[in-house]
Amino acid sequence: MKTDATPVRAGATVVAAEQRRRSRRAFLEPFEPLLDQLEAARNAGVYPFYEALDPASDRYRLRQPVVLVHNDYLGLSHDERVREAARRAITRLGTSRCSSPLAGGHTDLHRDLERRIATFLEQEAAVLFASGYQANVGIVAALMRRGDLVLTDLFDHASIVDGARLSGAEVRFFQHNSPAHLERILAQTDERRRKLVIVEGI
Repeated sequence: MKTDATPVRAGATVVAAEQRRRSRRAFLEPFEPLLDQLEAARNAGVYPFYEALDPASDRYRLRQPVVLVHNDYLGLSHDERVREAARRAITRLGTSRCSSPLAGGHTDLHRDLERRIATFLEQEAAVLFASGYQANVGIVAALMRRGDLVLTDLFDHASIVDGARLSGAEVRFFQHNSPAHLERILAQTDERRRKLVIVEGI
């Protein structure tokens, strides 16, 4: 005699779904105070993360917000000359090099930009990094080595500290915007030791 297994399978699915819900509730329970704060921030309209900023939208144009969270200080990303140059580059090279510069992602466009930057700054050469984080980590780690001393402002970006630590050098902090504190640290340091003082700004 044949039996219909559908009710059995449906029952098992319901039980499994309930077990998943209980597991999720148990996992989230320790975070409930934080989740309540996030929900309150959303309801108050001050939730700060992952807001979609569309410069073409009426909401953006009417509010004219001052955006301080990205690196497009001069607004060049929407300059029509830059957009047209990007379109030409995409037509010729595609949307991505799909590789780091070291492994084959460097193009004649990169070389030309590096030459132009070097000429503008009246330097022998320049090198491009994909982000400020990569620049700080790469440059500081390349300049310093074990046994050296890196002195960094207490409020310097974490990428600077990461680069210094990656180099193997000793890292010491001086108080924010305090040349006097920096001078005291330098006075206590062997003057023959290689040192790098790092501050940042815009």
